[in-house]
Amino acid sequence: MKDGIKAAMAASLGCVLETMFFMSTEISEEGTPADFFRALKGRAFGGQIDFSGPSSGRFFILIPETALVAMTESFLTLERSQIEDRHLSGMIKEVLNMVAGNTFSTYNPDHVYDLGIPERVPAETVARVLAETGAEPNFLIVDTSDGRVALANLQTT
Repeated sequence: MKDGIKAAMAASLGCVLETMFFMSTEISEEGTPADFFRALKGRAFGGQIDFSGPSSGRFFILIPETALVAMTESFLTLERSQIEDRHLSGMIKEVLNMVAGNTFSTYNPDHVYDLGIPERVPAETVARVLAETGAEPNFLIVDTSDGRVALANLQTT
């Protein structure tokens, strides 16, 4: 199951970033949250969304500020100077919701997964939760023209 969900995560993240934000993507080498933060230049934003269905758990996303601003500019057709923190919060939640929904539709189209309400959380909180969980999350890093984006799926059941 792990390889299947990870492949669906990669396909979904690439699809959403390329289709909705016109960003080129390339799956990076296997990495860890620590690898993501080591390569980070500047600030990152985090998001989380709970899911339930045949399995349950939580999805996380980490997006560098430069990439999130570029997505917001493209999606909301705003100038950089017009973008406020509320726009960035809304954008990270929307990206995570699209990616999580697409992942489950791709991974297991015959089953229903319920998604919770996406939340913006500090990137450091995402890293801490993933490090402290004891379970090995499905984690991947995608390189984009605006920075590396990381996605994690932590299944609890």
